[in-house]
Amino acid sequence: MRIKIIPRNNKHNEWIIHDLVHDFVLRDIWCLPIKTERPFREFLQFFFSVDPMNSALIVKTLFKFRLSLGRIFALDSEATCIPITGEASIGERLIHQFPFELPLPRNAFAHFHPVYQRENEALLETSNKTIFALIHLGKKDHEIWLSVYTKSFGLLSDCYMGMIKPFRHYIIYPLWLNYIKKEWEKNEQTL
Repeated sequence: MRIKIIPRNNKHNEWIIHDLVHDFVLRDIWCLPIKTERPFREFLQFFFSVDPMNSALIVKTLFKFRLSLGRIFALDSEATCIPITGEASIGERLIHQFPFELPLPRNAFAHFHPVYQRENEALLETSNKTIFALIHLGKKDHEIWLSVYTKSFGLLSDCYMGMIKPFRHYIIYPLWLNYIKKEWEKNEQTL
């Protein structure tokens, strides 16, 4: 069971993400197919241990294909700033610093840099020649929400996001979220 929701229904007053991303586009938002009363920090530890590349062979193949294209066309060299703003990180917009306490794993999340971690939300960022992207995770009541925001570098970014949209929505996210659910259920049984 997975639920995709409309972005306008995702406003949660306790999350500071909404104050930081006024110039980003909300691309995807998902309510993960799990419910939990456990602390958000425990969920984050679990989340970073579940590598999206292990969710299905087609997902792994698509990730490897994208990484190969990135090497061939030198797309994955890190951009030095957020487009137009000149900021080195979205973290420069924070009034208060919230240190990221968990180390990131060496899997598909290795390309992301931690921005902040709070009691009920966390933000990661990555950039390359195709896009500047943010992954936001937040807990609201017993639900976990995953949001992806992007900021375009121009025509290349827009074409890239348009090209991968069907793969994200119809292959990667459904298989990855189902894998998260299965792994979460296994994790809950071992406690």
